[in-house]
Amino acid sequence: DRMLDLGFEPQLRRMAAQLLPQRQTLLFSATWPREVASLARTILRADALTVQADAAAELRVADTIEQHFEVCDESERLGRFLRLLPQVSENGQARVIVFCAARRGCEAIRNEVRRRGIGAEALHGDKSQHERDWVLQQFKQGAAPVLVATDVASRGLDVQDVRAVVNYDAPSQAEDYVHRVGRAGRAGASGRAYTLLTSANAAFARELAAMLRRQGARVPQELGWLASSTRGGEQSHRRWRSDDRGHDRR
Repeated sequence: DRMLDLGFEPQLRRMAAQLLPQRQTLLFSATWPREVASLARTILRADALTVQADAAAELRVADTIEQHFEVCDESERLGRFLRLLPQVSENGQARVIVFCAARRGCEAIRNEVRRRGIGAEALHGDKSQHERDWVLQQFKQGAAPVLVATDVASRGLDVQDVRAVVNYDAPSQAEDYVHRVGRAGRAGASGRAYTLLTSANAAFARELAAMLRRQGARVPQELGWLASSTRGGEQSHRRWRSDDRGHDRR
């Protein structure tokens, strides 16, 4: 599913077309959206055996993850992140993953974190496999407790004792949000997720709020406010943050 998200469907189909019909094909996917099902019908035999673990479960955030949101202006986002950083990283003692939308953003945020005296490395598609392995080793060993990454780190990355995830750039859809925040609190451990939102993220806020309501979870006031009040490009200047007790402050 991640390869499809990154736009590799044409390459996957071309590769499958070059293979002999008499072959064994194994397809693994963390999710089963329409795009994956369509690809599976193309490259697998009609009588292929399908095994889905927890197939009936709906998309949801683990109950062990504390979710915090703040709505701010784009010009304020970096400052808010830097004020949050010491708390989230426990002054460089805790492992944290920071998600950015683009490779350039990863490098810029990594440099900002380093200027604050906290070890950080960047992980994105421009890195070679050797470089990625080295970055992950630094992260796992604690030499670089802050990992700044694109969505290449949102799935398939299982690092123990990641205390928090920060969405510096909010994802475009709720499914990606669930995968991102799932990097914290692995194997039933508790974790925290912090998401910085701007008025440009209203569509994502509506989708995420709807998902939380479906699973019977509380919708944080600032998330619900952005989901309901920012439509059609209307600008937002109201800021909220959640404390650990689930109350909201202006």
